[in-house]
Amino acid sequence: MHPQQFIELHFIDELLPGYFWIFPLPNGEANVGAGMLTFDKQ
Repeated sequence: MHPQQFIELHFIDELLPGYFWIFPLPNGEANVGAGMLTFDKQ
């Protein structure tokens, strides 16, 4: 993790139109997650 506690957002082709994030928490921990659109074709 960056010493200045930057938030990271990553956009990668395999996950588009979604993304994933990493942001620092206290005690050297991090919040890591992914978000993406989902839909059901009918």
